[in-house]
Amino acid sequence: DYNSIPVKTRSGKRTGIVDVRLIQGWAEVAAFHVDRILLFNKKPPIVSRQFDNHFWFAYDSSVRSLRYRNAPTFEYPVALVAWLDHVKSASPDWDTIGKVLVQAAEIDKENIENLRSTSDTIVFDFLIDDHDKHNVQNWKEWRYANATYPLVWDSGLGWMHGPDGNDPTCTNLLCGPKEWREIEPGWTDAICRPICRFNSATIHKLRDMSSNVEPSLGEQLKESLRSEAIFPAFQYGEFKAASRSPGLSNIVHFTADNFFEGMNNKVHKLLQHVEQCIESFGETAVLL
Repeated sequence: DYNSIPVKTRSGKRTGIVDVRLIQGWAEVAAFHVDRILLFNKKPPIVSRQFDNHFWFAYDSSVRSLRYRNAPTFEYPVALVAWLDHVKSASPDWDTIGKVLVQAAEIDKENIENLRSTSDTIVFDFLIDDHDKHNVQNWKEWRYANATYPLVWDSGLGWMHGPDGNDPTCTNLLCGPKEWREIEPGWTDAICRPICRFNSATIHKLRDMSSNVEPSLGEQLKESLRSEAIFPAFQYGEFKAASRSPGLSNIVHFTADNFFEGMNNKVHKLLQHVEQCIESFGETAVLL
């Protein structure tokens, strides 16, 4: 029973728009497309499919499944995620990565690819409003054939605060994981230092999207998602105002275009922050 599930167990500690989703596959699919558009290539392959009830319950002999299998045809939307072995937790180090990205330490040129990669992951989480890497166990890497590949792992709770990510905690996504925020005196989880060094290729691409040199991120995401069986994907998101009851009558479904426009708004916010960093430190110190 949907109404029997307490909101706090569905949404965690949130303010403003509360996420009340019971399914996460749509966010995984949308996040995969954002990852590919930005050329990060950090998410394992993900694809959506629509299976009907006759297929879905074909090999389940329970009485319940027999009832669904013999019912008139209806569809189940499914997100299929590639399985990866050898995935390990890999929290980014504060002294060699975090401290450098917040402009509290000098750049080690031999470490620049790790700096760019970590910055890209933080930017990605900001753009899709994914708070799961707030705790370091959700930082992952894939170890294969004597090589290591950083991953963007588990985006099922992306777009946690709706299309625009206007919750105050969303800006703090640019501060990286919680351990970075609290490791030095004077800073806390809520009052933290956002990174001020970024992958130059990523920022140049986002600038092009923002200035119509190429289609905006929202436009590209919309076109990319057309290949999916669950297009436009965002119709599955369920939210409510934090101050209202969890009843079904208070559930809000935004339009998909709200989310595509929201992506552009977040790109604008991010670029504003980058420009503030450049004003403070200079472009050569900010763009790696």
